[in-house]
Amino acid sequence: MKSLVIYNKINNNLECDNKERIPETCKKFFNDKNKHCQKHYKALLNETRCEKICPYGFYTIVRENNIYSSLVISEINESKAIKKMRQRSEKYSKECVLTYLQTCDYIDDYEKICSDTKKIRQCIHDLNNIGGYFNSMISQVKNKYPDLEENDDIKSIFCLYEMMNYRLSLTSAITESGYRRIILKTHPLLDKLRIMMSYKSRKKDIKITLESKDIYIEGSHNLYLAMFILLDNAIKNAPGNSEVFIYYSDISNDFVTINVENIGSIILEEEKQKIFMNGFRGKNVKSAGNGIGLYIFKEIADKAGYKYNIKTKRINDNEDLITFSITLKRKSEEDFKKNKQVVERC
Repeated sequence: MKSLVIYNKINNNLECDNKERIPETCKKFFNDKNKHCQKHYKALLNETRCEKICPYGFYTIVRENNIYSSLVISEINESKAIKKMRQRSEKYSKECVLTYLQTCDYIDDYEKICSDTKKIRQCIHDLNNIGGYFNSMISQVKNKYPDLEENDDIKSIFCLYEMMNYRLSLTSAITESGYRRIILKTHPLLDKLRIMMSYKSRKKDIKITLESKDIYIEGSHNLYLAMFILLDNAIKNAPGNSEVFIYYSDISNDFVTINVENIGSIILEEEKQKIFMNGFRGKNVKSAGNGIGLYIFKEIADKAGYKYNIKTKRINDNEDLITFSITLKRKSEEDFKKNKQVVERC
């Protein structure tokens, strides 16, 4: 597969496994504030599928996973791009000139690799988190019931878990069936998360406080994973001996907002626009991680049509009060009972 020049949306730079394939024009002008490169790429950030010629004659193709840049395509921009390169006394290689179909084939192959890799990384991320909680629970069981550890059956369970963790297939992804609309009671869902994650939070002396209120909403099974990510993110980033709050706001007949709030390291204003991007980690983040969790949360919320937000309030020189919010359609108890009857019949 030919090397492709890709614009990295997070780091705001051009990347390629073969640096020689990045034209000298792009290397020279990309970071020049007096040139048009930055404006060209910023205009493409919210696009999911389009094709444009940059101000310096190179073709740009936007697809779901990447922005492919610095392309010279024989039927489209070869004469314009090469003319501009010659004007700047820049050398070019015929090997870098492709047909439109060749370019699309390379990009389609690369996009598939990116999609498959993303699914695997998301799966690994979720399994690592779940495994962390499972390990914490094992530790609690061993401390509370030390005699059980000498039981061969219990030993077998622990060993089987370790083997399964080691050999687990990484082919799963967030399922489409998980987006099917259902009516949910919020308190059982959130309380289950609170209990499950209390094992991990105790290690940092973090208390999880859940507002005692039960509201019916329109959601999906994947909402459970979305809320797991928000709560896990809060516990990871909260300092020891602090508190994570789960509470409701903006309750009306039509909507309700669930908030997950914690004290954490300062989030810069410009980082709020990037915090849900794949792989992004803030400048002041101290906890371990790879920047995938909130991106998965965004994918779930976007596909399900949930509105979400992040707000921060400076409380001292080193910390913010951080609130992640998700807004859901409100339903009645009668809606819940009707939905339950339909599900039971299916």
